[in-house]
Amino acid sequence: MIVFHRACGHTMLETLFSEKNTNANIQRPLPFQLDEEPAIQLADQYNHVHSWRFLSHHVRRYPLDVRAHTRRILLAIQPELQQWLAGSLLDLFLALKGAGHPLRQRLLDNVATELPLASRQRFQQWLDEEDTSDMPYVHYAGSVLSTGENQAAHNLVSLERATHAPTNYASVMDEVQANLEYGQVDLAASLLETEMLNGRGDAQIENELLTIYRSTRHADKLTNFIAALNAQGIQASEQWRQLAQEAKHW
Repeated sequence: MIVFHRACGHTMLETLFSEKNTNANIQRPLPFQLDEEPAIQLADQYNHVHSWRFLSHHVRRYPLDVRAHTRRILLAIQPELQQWLAGSLLDLFLALKGAGHPLRQRLLDNVATELPLASRQRFQQWLDEEDTSDMPYVHYAGSVLSTGENQAAHNLVSLERATHAPTNYASVMDEVQANLEYGQVDLAASLLETEMLNGRGDAQIENELLTIYRSTRHADKLTNFIAALNAQGIQASEQWRQLAQEAKHW
């Protein structure tokens, strides 16, 4: 399962796209190499087709591993894998359903130029509707989480985080991390907002929340949150004022 963590000043959400490639021991079997590889975008020392197939098997077994989905989608940009790009993206949409909107939008934006126009429009339509539970049926080559049958859509697997998940987290940031793992960015933001509005915010909480707002670009929510801070007598820092200025151009 993907682990979001703070490293070298990065927030959890930033870490997903900020990791750099490192050299791997190419003599080791591919599963061991990929398991220890910290980079999201795999370097050319990995066989593209073999890596994509390995990740496909992994996604079939662990549909909620957002890290594996992300690697697989970005890998499918390669010319020899583009026939499976739409299918790789479809699997992420099926696994997360209505969750993880910022991640799904960012990945779609990253690969949009490599997708046929009809596919690109269909994925954007699903994103705009936000709820993919009743997506009109479509099957793309490369998908391992859809049936491929010519009938109403249904997933090969149906996994989701329990509604009443255990709450014995060591800290709020641990709970935020768990929600980001499952693509529940809105819930993670809500937890961070609550901490700040209750006067329990620190630099880590504030930076993570700032990153989420920059990623989701929900200008109205940002305006409302800053107003809520003011209503609580909490003066918004300069970072929030700068972000509010940025939001005018979203």
